[in-house]
Parts: sequence; C-alpha cells; structure tokens
Amino acid sequence: MKLKYLISITLALVLTVVLSACGQNSDDSQHHNAKYAPKNATPLSKIQIFKSDDKGKQLTEKEMDEKLKAYLKANNDIIDNKYVLQHQLDEQYDGNQKVSKKLDSDLRDLANIATKNQMNFESYIKDNKVPANEKEDIKRIEKYFKAVNHKAAQADQQLEELSYSPNNTVNVVDVPTNYAGDVNNKQQKKIKAFLKAHNLETKAIDK
Repeated sequence: MKLKYLISITLALVLTVVLSACGQNSDDSQHHNAKYAPKNATPLSKIQIFKSDDKGKQLTEKEMDEKLKAYLKANNDIIDNKYVLQHQLDEQYDGNQKVSKKLDSDLRDLANIATKNQMNFESYIKDNKVPANEKEDIKRIEKYFKAVNHKAAQADQQLEELSYSPNNTVNVVDVPTNYAGDVNNKQQKKIKAFLKAHNLETKAIDK
C-alpha cells in the first residue's frame, strides 16, 4: 500500500513537471512566432524595393540618407517575409519538405525581390560618389544585408534543388558561415551607431 502511494506521488510529480514544461514551451513558441514571424508583415506584392536612376552624382549626406532609408525599409520587409515563409515551411514539415504551389510562388517572389533590391543598391553606390566620410559605413551596411538575405535570394535555387532531391530542405533564414563576419555583433554595433547618428531606424538590424 505504501509502495503504491509512493508510485502515485512520483507519477503526479512527473506529470506536473511535464505539463509545466509544455506550458513553457508553448509560451516560448508564441514568443518566437511573434518576434520572427510577424502577422503584420508587408505583403510581398507591396514591398517597395530600392530603385534609383542616378548615375555619376556626387551624393550629399542628405541624399545618401534618403536612399539609405528606402534600402533599410525594403530590407525590413524582406526580413519579415522570410521569417513568415520559413515559419510556414517549418509548420508543414513532416520528414519530407512539401512545398505547396502558393508557398513555392511566394518563395520565388521573395528571391526575386531580395535579389533585385540588393543589386539595385549595389549599383547605386557603385555608379555614384558616396560622401567620403560615409563610404566605409555604407559598404558595411550593404555587406550586412547581402549576408542576412543571402538565403532568401537563393530561395528559387533551393526549390529547384528540392525537386531533384526531396530529402533536401528549404532554408531562407540562416546566414552561411562564410558571411558570418559581416553580421557579427561588432558589425551590428557599428551599423547601429551610424544609423542613430543619422536619425535612421535600426529595427532592420535588430531582427
């Protein structure tokens, strides 16, 4: 009788711990979703990628700041969407990565947007003269987002590889190891300090 009582107490304690852990995991999951897969992400069709026809201009700090603001906004929207789409991929994963037609289309749109946004900004700072005192910081920012969105820009290629090898997975979030030096904490601090000094938002760097 005493042994049965001890077993019952033990089982009750184990059950309490398990339920507590489940509740905590649920909270963590909700927190993760709220932070990385925002419900209010700008729709892919409404993202305004960076564009400029300027060439051969000696840019003022004001002009550079205006263009940088547009580039940052586009990257903020791209980052939001890549987390939303990655969450959808993870939700449907069951041992084989299944990608619905809608998700396939969205991922390819994301790749197109991320690629064009990056290429347009790279061309802009190459075809125009960035203020000398900002050149290093602007290049650092360009390299940062190229690294952060590298996987998103390759989403279409990953989908093609998936069709040949179903055991592959699609990942639009992780930063490849060879780009890690461009997104480390040291680089982030330098970028945020520059943006704050120019009264520009830093939320795209915080994601």
